[in-house]
Amino acid sequence: MASSPTSTPSESEEVTALDNILFRLASADSDAALQSALHRHLPGCLARLGSGREAVRKKVMELLVHINKRIKDNDNVQLPMEALLKQYQVQYSIYCNN
Repeated sequence: MASSPTSTPSESEEVTALDNILFRLASADSDAALQSALHRHLPGCLARLGSGREAVRKKVMELLVHINKRIKDNDNVQLPMEALLKQYQVQYSIYCNN
């Protein structure tokens, strides 16, 4: 059963979505394709690290390990630094205000 746009996805739906992203990253056959996929998906995946669901956090960590292996020695792939910095600033301000 698919969830409606306003409902919270189930743990299995989140894990499935992360599996699909991992597949897209693994299927990227060029640096440009990998970079494009990272720009599209990395910030959202990192946001899921704060999930209260253990399976989701584990899947995000699996995805990050894959990304690290792919880009570790590859200077041709740029991370979406502007989006990551913006996400960090938002998260930092939330923690500072609480």
